[in-house]
Amino acid sequence: MLCATICVLSVLASAQNAKPVTDWLVCGPFPFERSLPQFLVDQLTEHGGEANIRPKEGMSHSVKGLGKVSWQRHHAPDGVLDFVALMAKQVGEERPKFWQLRYGLAYAYTEIQSDRPQRALLLLGSEDWLSVWLNGELVHESFVYRHLVPDKDAVLVNLHKGTNRLLVKVARIAGGWGVSAKIVLPIKRKLFVKTERHNRCPPDGNMFVPEIREGETVPVWGYLTVVNMSEQTLPFVDVRVRENEWFTETSERIGNLASGESSQLPFLIAPKRPIKPDEKPRLHLVIRTTGEQQEFDLPVTVRRRDEPFFTTHRSRIDGSVQPMTLLVPPDYDPQRSYPLVVALHGSKGCLIGHAFSVKPNFIIVAPHGRGQTGYRDFGEVDVFEAMGEVKRRYRIDEDRIYLTGHSMGGGGTFRLAVRYPHLWAAIAPMASAGARPFEWLRNLLHIPTLFYHGSEDEVVPVQMAREAANYIRQLGYNFRYEEVEGKPHWWGVDFPEMFAFFAQHRRTKSPDQIAFWTNDPRANRAYWLEIADFDDYTKPASVEAQVTRDKGHGARLILKTENVRR
Repeated sequence: MLCATICVLSVLASAQNAKPVTDWLVCGPFPFERSLPQFLVDQLTEHGGEANIRPKEGMSHSVKGLGKVSWQRHHAPDGVLDFVALMAKQVGEERPKFWQLRYGLAYAYTEIQSDRPQRALLLLGSEDWLSVWLNGELVHESFVYRHLVPDKDAVLVNLHKGTNRLLVKVARIAGGWGVSAKIVLPIKRKLFVKTERHNRCPPDGNMFVPEIREGETVPVWGYLTVVNMSEQTLPFVDVRVRENEWFTETSERIGNLASGESSQLPFLIAPKRPIKPDEKPRLHLVIRTTGEQQEFDLPVTVRRRDEPFFTTHRSRIDGSVQPMTLLVPPDYDPQRSYPLVVALHGSKGCLIGHAFSVKPNFIIVAPHGRGQTGYRDFGEVDVFEAMGEVKRRYRIDEDRIYLTGHSMGGGGTFRLAVRYPHLWAAIAPMASAGARPFEWLRNLLHIPTLFYHGSEDEVVPVQMAREAANYIRQLGYNFRYEEVEGKPHWWGVDFPEMFAFFAQHRRTKSPDQIAFWTNDPRANRAYWLEIADFDDYTKPASVEAQVTRDKGHGARLILKTENVRR
């Protein structure tokens, strides 16, 4: 495989510019099958180990099952190394299957020349896990499952006079596999402002400018990312939207940005009036901190009424700006209420809203779910916060809220449905293994379910979907499993029959019969039933409740419980 040496000689970059690291020695692949202990193994011990190695072109390492792998030169004009492409021969195919890759770890090495001891800012991106050594010192780690977004990680480092050794180690979990590197050298300002957009999935980028829907004047949040490159804490960073013909003036402030710290810098876009798509509005931002000011002029996209559009909400968890996609009927009437479809993206996917066409009788929202969270914890909160933002802007019929999603989003559909069954009128998960353990699926008693899966799914084996489907069938619920012959993991999501299925169902609000199982005390409510306390919190709890009504004798409640104190 591969490796290369780069000499960044007194990089002539202004404080606001970063120079790509273009010349590398790259070596790999090494064994890696999605295990953290395996990632932490030093694969370079034959030649001094990760902290001490000084690779040369042609230097080789022994890899069980592959024989020898060697350091090879590679030039990356934009600073991005694509390990899948570089190591296609070693991994056995041009694009390995999504999960199945036994050798998914690689190293890249470069040298940075400095004419004096000084600080520099490294800007890194990776897909997926990343460790970085500078002159033998581990200076950065990221164990995040993510797209490769250039400049995502900012690391303030100290360079020695002369040669500085930079080694990166990157492991692939699924999807792509690569790393990017840039450097700001010399540092001349206090703030580095990240304005890099990510074309594959804009919400994953370092900047997000929301789109405006034609005819709407709803104020909406955007953000930039700023890095403190100075040696002192900055007491504040201000951002101001200058007034122009399209937008009113707004301002925001964040405080106490520590040396080397990155932070989202939110700004509010407040249209003065409805804007037409052909106007091509501009946004003028002024960013200021102590003794420094920078200005940026950004385009704002205006979408037609019949198009999906990127927008945002502001999270109550941490005040961050979180993206989402909205699709609103072209002839939306504020005097009537509309059904809402919540669409969840898959792993390494983007906001799935753009996979749908605008519907005349449904509003569709595609939350970001905080990325690759599996819609757990703060990813779950993001879904409900996105729904709340939609309800703030538009009239939603609470009895016609539907849930769908693909792959990880299909799992998220099952997960949110069984944890909060009283919220949904119907669900349509796709390409998912269902909820695990299967006991969760008992909670679908009053949620009509349409479950899609391709017979040739190469990511989520069809047998896993069949097992979940068989479990639900045995419960006798309102359930339909559609296994589509010959279809792979992805073959679309915008199915007319799904929307027809949704249109047939309304939420069950107060049923006489409830079946509820949970192993999470946070998910303890279904309809009018609440489990307030478990007997043993190390075990799941369940309730079967039945209300019987006799003429002249009122109602009687029969409860069958397991591991329920009250």
